[in-house]
Amino acid sequence: MNFTIATKLIAFLMASAVLAANAASVRGKSSRVLRPIKPENGQGTNNSNKKEITCTLFLKEILLEPEISTGDPVKDFMNARTVTSWSCEVDDKEVNGSAYGIDNNKRKNFKRFLDLKGVDKKYLDEHANSGSSILRVKGAHMKLEELEITNDATFVIEDIPESHRRLAPTSGTLKTKVVRVSGSNGAASPTATAVQLKEDIFDDASCLKSQYNACSKGALTITEGPIEEVTIATDPSGPADVTRGWMEGNATALVAKADYQLVLFCQPQTTGGWIAYAYINDWRSYYNNNWCRYVSAQLHEVGHNLGLAHAGEARVEYGDQTGMMGYSYSQDDQYMCFNAVNNYQLGWFPGQYADVMASTYMGSQAFVLNGVESAGSIGAMNGKKIAVRVRNVYLEDTNLCCSNQQYYTGWRTRDIYIGFNYDSGSGINRNSAEYKNRVTVHQKNSNNPSAYAQSWLLAAMIKGQVYTFPNFDGLSQGHTLNIKFSDQVNEDAFVEMYVTGLATAGPCLPITVDIVTDRYPGETSWVLTNGNAQVLMSGGSYTAQNTLHSQTKCIEEGNLSFTINDTYSDGLCCSYGQGSYAVKNSEGVVLAQGGQFGASETKIIPNFGAVTTNSPTTTAPTMTPTNHPTPIPSPSPTMTPSNHPSPTPTPSPTLAPTMTPTNQPTLIPTPTPTLAPTIAPTNQPTLIPTLSPTHSLTQLPTPSPTPEAPVLETTIFTNQDFEVDFGNVFISGGKDCARVLFSNRYCIRLRNNSNVQSSMFTAALSVAGYNALRLEFDYNSTSNFLVEWRVPNGSWVTAAAVAFAETGFGRANVSFESWVGQGKPVLIELRIRSTTNKAVTYVDNVIFYGV
Repeated sequence: MNFTIATKLIAFLMASAVLAANAASVRGKSSRVLRPIKPENGQGTNNSNKKEITCTLFLKEILLEPEISTGDPVKDFMNARTVTSWSCEVDDKEVNGSAYGIDNNKRKNFKRFLDLKGVDKKYLDEHANSGSSILRVKGAHMKLEELEITNDATFVIEDIPESHRRLAPTSGTLKTKVVRVSGSNGAASPTATAVQLKEDIFDDASCLKSQYNACSKGALTITEGPIEEVTIATDPSGPADVTRGWMEGNATALVAKADYQLVLFCQPQTTGGWIAYAYINDWRSYYNNNWCRYVSAQLHEVGHNLGLAHAGEARVEYGDQTGMMGYSYSQDDQYMCFNAVNNYQLGWFPGQYADVMASTYMGSQAFVLNGVESAGSIGAMNGKKIAVRVRNVYLEDTNLCCSNQQYYTGWRTRDIYIGFNYDSGSGINRNSAEYKNRVTVHQKNSNNPSAYAQSWLLAAMIKGQVYTFPNFDGLSQGHTLNIKFSDQVNEDAFVEMYVTGLATAGPCLPITVDIVTDRYPGETSWVLTNGNAQVLMSGGSYTAQNTLHSQTKCIEEGNLSFTINDTYSDGLCCSYGQGSYAVKNSEGVVLAQGGQFGASETKIIPNFGAVTTNSPTTTAPTMTPTNHPTPIPSPSPTMTPSNHPSPTPTPSPTLAPTMTPTNQPTLIPTPTPTLAPTIAPTNQPTLIPTLSPTHSLTQLPTPSPTPEAPVLETTIFTNQDFEVDFGNVFISGGKDCARVLFSNRYCIRLRNNSNVQSSMFTAALSVAGYNALRLEFDYNSTSNFLVEWRVPNGSWVTAAAVAFAETGFGRANVSFESWVGQGKPVLIELRIRSTTNKAVTYVDNVIFYGV
């Protein structure tokens, strides 16, 4: 974030030690300081309000019609103007409600919005969250429609406790009221009658109620409230901004919110050509006359209430016509839903989202995408995705929109989202205005998937096309992330994501940055650069207090510089918490660390990649030493050759490499080679010492012919790829275990944390006489999980070293050392160990065998 303006503002106001001390005391109340509240000094300006006022901050998005109409509604919308501003919801009693000509005995709502003046909008954008931040101000000018903060006013911004927020939920049931606002004596009224508004908002085949239900597959339900008639004393032909604010304030005052989660205000036609507007993360939306009847305007403005921002394309803020957060259309029925960014944020389709970290992504992956028309439980069971989020893609953000709402330019990391704009021709998305049946790639102007932030359509691909992100990891222009729309079969779009150009780079070594935030996480930011001052990694804009944030990336060898910043100049420790930072290599060696600093601290990390390991690497030893190592050369040869020389190498197999390679490719291509099977024997020790003679000559003549080395019998209990049901050994544990299609292959999906129901297990297998047991399988996991065994009817025991701490792709190789010699039946069960109910583990290519 750029805090230049804010820093100057605070520096200007903190003119004395008294103010600075007072600012520190305010900061101690978990607030973000813009101007510290100061004691009254008798200096203020006339008509200023010297008492402290507390109000809730809301961001308002107003869409204005174009100044000159072309007659083409789409072109008109491209020329439409947007006014984005901050407002404060204040208790009306603070403003002197009688000034509005409202009989307080008739009032039902004593809250009113005042447009906030005198504070830089960019600063508010960076420090306030609409609907969840409050402003405490002293010495502000109060007007009928404005709250003006002059230079002699003081204020702070604080977060509202979670339990006190009134944000509209994005799922569940939203009871909705419609208010039809008329002028006095019937002089000005909306064109539509109450009956017509009911039909257009609640009863039509395509309306607010039906389309939200359809687009969410029932996750969000709009229930019908009354159509309430409200009459206010105002002239709608006056100046647009005055009339709009007057009507809004009076109409809101006369409506009881009660148990309604959404209220739509349908106002009469006014001058100035505004179309509609809403407050972000609020329950109110306002429509100019007939725009209250159009479903696209309804979904768009209520989308703002739900926290969705605009969707743009080609430098036009509303230009993305693949979803309802782009243009609105002046027509009664419109069958459209939302783009991939919005669908991911709304969270309506659990199990149908994928999340990939670009900065550490070095492999390839395939996805099957569905559009919202075919979203739902069946798609989730089959592993099909509605949206794929690729985090921290390094891209050139070229100030896509030139309005005053965009403040950033240049290269930076952004999240991208991949979706499929599927249209069956007769479904809920059949009026998508562009790019039907194309795979879309969007950018979001925030790396927080829940944040209110503009999205931009970057590509809409037909089958066979590839969209590329050169230098996607910030290391080299040769490193390219490729997204390919490879095929479409009915509602399924097959998408490949792969990386090219890595071979041209130098050695790549993992490095980890750990940040433990203090009580003010939003003040911290950091950057890791190489010797050419190129940004390799960065972080900041944290929201969680006293929390570890860890980021790992594979970077090239060389000199590095780590810089950490704190906007309040008090570091991470120890005035407001015990925060810290640490930069580590892949072996956990700390390369830089700290926590106590001022505004900034820089640490140089010379020759990264040249750090030696903590201990020398050696060839893996056998599990137990041989009894007597033979000298080389032996003192004397054998008198006569033994009758049966042992074969070299011995025929008895070691347990690594695997007995047989997997039948088919692994569950999904892993970023690095899988641990097993290997093409050549690994250095992994054998589980038991080989019984064959040593390769060198024996020390003394053998008294009798050397016996043949015994051949250990290997039994494969199962070698299962799940292409046909669960196979002959494994059994589903219940509702959270399912056979699904993932990346065009069947596998087993385990999810949630419901004990047995989150597991796959075997019946009793007889392993009597076997010296060792081994289980191998491919996995793709978002959480820790367990491999367990037990004797029949016994207690489950966790096998050694299989509580996986790392998530993602891998090949598990589990030995059951405690089983050796017991010779009893065993049950093997996999289960998720996550404490959340959103973790998923995919399992494939399972081999279980005994020796």
